[in-house]
Order: sequence, then C-alpha cells, then structure tokens
Amino acid sequence: MRSASDHKGSNTNGAAGATHASIWSVSDLQDLIRARGGSSEVTPICDKTIRGDTSTYTADTEKLEFSSWNNTRMRGVVAEKHYFVGVFLNSDPTNSFMSRDLLSGTFIFFKPNTEREAHYVKSMEGAFAHVQADHFEQLLETRGFAGGADNLPARLQTSLPSALSRFMNSSIRRNRDDLQRHITVNAPPVRAINYAFRHFLDNMLDSFAVARDDRHEAQDGAMDPHKLLRGVEDLMREHSGDLLTVTGLSDRFQLSRQALRNAFMDTLGVTPSVYMHNWRLARAREGLQQGHFRSVTDAALHWGFFDCGRFSGYYSRLFHELPSVTLKLTQRAT
Repeated sequence: MRSASDHKGSNTNGAAGATHASIWSVSDLQDLIRARGGSSEVTPICDKTIRGDTSTYTADTEKLEFSSWNNTRMRGVVAEKHYFVGVFLNSDPTNSFMSRDLLSGTFIFFKPNTEREAHYVKSMEGAFAHVQADHFEQLLETRGFAGGADNLPARLQTSLPSALSRFMNSSIRRNRDDLQRHITVNAPPVRAINYAFRHFLDNMLDSFAVARDDRHEAQDGAMDPHKLLRGVEDLMREHSGDLLTVTGLSDRFQLSRQALRNAFMDTLGVTPSVYMHNWRLARAREGLQQGHFRSVTDAALHWGFFDCGRFSGYYSRLFHELPSVTLKLTQRAT
C-alpha cells in the first residue's frame, strides 16, 4: 500500500483526453473526490492518518477505479451524469456503507444525484465503474432489464452469492493487477482499458441479474447446442475484430451462462471461456503473421492480454511457438 508521500502519475495515449491512467495517494484524495464529479467530503474517523490509494483508468468517457482505504469516512452525491456501480473485494464487518455492515462481496449500484456515505474503519478494497447514464441505459436494454433504470432502485446494496463473489474477486483482481503493471510506464491503450471496463461491467451486470433473479433460464430448455455453436461461429466471423466476452454471448443468444457452458462442453469439450481465450490467441497470431503488429506487446494488448509474459506462455502452449518467433518470421518474409 502506498503512503501519503507517494505521487500521482498520469499519462495520455491517443487523442487528447481519450486515455488516462492515474494513481491517487492519500495526499491526492481530495483531488480524486473532485475528479469523480458530484460533491463529496472525506474525513478521518479517528485521530489517525487516512491510509490508502486509488488507481483510475479512463478511456473515451468511462472510468474504472480500484480503491483501498481505511480510517476514512466518505460521503457526498454521485455525479450528475454517471451511474456508480461496483463491488467490495475485501472488507471488515466494522466497516459500513449507507449505515449497513459492509462485507466482502457486497455489490452496490447508485443512480446519478443520489447520496452515499461510507465508513472504512479498517482496510477496504473495492472496484468501481463510473458509467455515463445513457450508456448504462443501453446496457440494461441490451441485457433485457425491463423498463431500464426507471425500474431499478436509486441505490442498491446487496451481498453476492459466495461462489459468484469468489469468481468476481479473482477476475477483478487479475484485471486490476494487469492494468497496474502498465500505469507507471505508459497508460494502457484505449482498447485495453475499454476491454477491462467492458469485462468489469459484464461481471457487474451479471451479478446484478443474479441479485434480482432476472436471467435467461426460461430460454435454456429450447436451445439446440449444435445450432448455438453455429450461431456463435457466425457471430465471431461477423465481428472478427471485436473483443467478444462470454457474458456478451450469453446476452446475444438469451441463454444463461450455465446453459452456454453446457452447450460448449457437450459439443466441443471445452468451456466458453477457454474457447474465447483460444479464439483471441488465434486472432493475435493472425495479426502477427499478417504484419499488423510491430511488437508482441502490441498484439497482446490489442486482444485483451495485459500481461505479455502470460500471453507468451498461453501462445506457445497453444501454437508450440513463441509469439516473438512468429513476429520475426513475418518480418523476415517482408
């Protein structure tokens, strides 16, 4: 954990303001709160120093935030044009949010202009997204939430099922760690941040659906697994340049993630996540072979692999060749 003496770092990549990555230490906390928008105040809970930090990643107009704080009281109003959605990865029962005990795995959702208050007596780790209101409305409509945000409470706080909480914790920590590896050198490219942001929102909305018991199970019984696989292959060909996600496929075909998993296991013997993972590796290989990337790092980041060492390991296990070798062979041929 960083101390109050640490500095804030930021870089911009691409169009002005398109990509921004920052680390906010204790000394920058008031600046962080102002950057969130809305109105908020931060005070220590007792006669001890506030401790913690936050890393933020902004691409286009959306913002992803990973925080760790203790001995801190935060209260204020959510920004006027943004929804605030997130999950507490780690917390202590002595912490509270909106006067309720704050446990690990707690999911929160706030509409614009709603008040919030948190007491982090002991260490808290969380991951949060600030989503433009019109974008969030589109996401809800796409995922079949009847009535959109109008039918959602202004604020929601609920504990996720333990299995889902563990999955969320692992997935979000991995994204956070991968992004933080890049923040001290160069801001990750727009595409990398956008993918992490979309992956985070997929998990959040899936969790929200579980909490509201509003999923796609009604369609599962009528699903033909072979027809589904053909549809998935057609979709991936039509969107060969996009970073598709498992939850995106679930929504596209109106099936629960479990039904999607069963269909893939029954027909291909692999889970959808493994299939999508290998598909992204195959697209990266095609790009290297066709000379679309100047480096292995460019190929990895373009296809959603933030850790180039792990990317090389995945790649060599699947294709029995290091991506650097593929790149060199392509460069020699040209």
